[in-house]
Amino acid sequence: MSAPALTIEDIRTRLVDRLDELLEPRTVRTRRWVHRVGTDALVPEDVEVRMPGLLGQLARGNPSSTAGRSSSSGGSRPPGSLVAADTLLMIDREARPLAAQLVALRVQAAIDGVQLVAHPRRLIDAVRIIRGFVPDLDRAWLHSVDRTVERWWVHARVTTTWDDAPLRPHVPCPACGKVGGLRVVPEPLTMACLDCGGAWEGSEADLAAVASDTRHAASAAGSNEQEPVAR
Repeated sequence: MSAPALTIEDIRTRLVDRLDELLEPRTVRTRRWVHRVGTDALVPEDVEVRMPGLLGQLARGNPSSTAGRSSSSGGSRPPGSLVAADTLLMIDREARPLAAQLVALRVQAAIDGVQLVAHPRRLIDAVRIIRGFVPDLDRAWLHSVDRTVERWWVHARVTTTWDDAPLRPHVPCPACGKVGGLRVVPEPLTMACLDCGGAWEGSEADLAAVASDTRHAASAAGSNEQEPVAR
């Protein structure tokens, strides 16, 4: 059975939630394994972790970003930080012009004959501007911005997964057909292709099929890694 179609307000709410995840810090609960006091035994412990927004997490892996802190350290960066840099660059290239366009349209609608060219100074400023315009977007603009932000959000979530690494299914990308570039985060179910930049969320059939294959492969791999049973 297919999921019910989203209303305009559903889409607007989803868009605001995703922009807030990009911008705002949040508290998450996770389980860590810690040493029991006085022993070498590991026991599970539920802890709360305060995390920056997704843009802030990306910036930590990309010291030169205007969304994060600067650094004078030299040398090459590890692969994870290079992916974070690419993700930030993609979002930055799209967010600044989009924010500027929304500001210009608002001014033109308010004052006939006036054209304004806006230049957000920082990526985070551009995303906040977009967030502020969401309540007033018409249907066409809402769908366009929602699809764009979905791509940012999916890539940011895949890149910043801090607890468990994203799954890497050895299957072709549904968009470009290349094998090896897909990254899947199970909860909530999202997928991105590092080769072509495609992004999908869990309501799409292709992603569900890929996730099913990936989970099966991960389960099989886990069973093969169990400790041998003494005979």
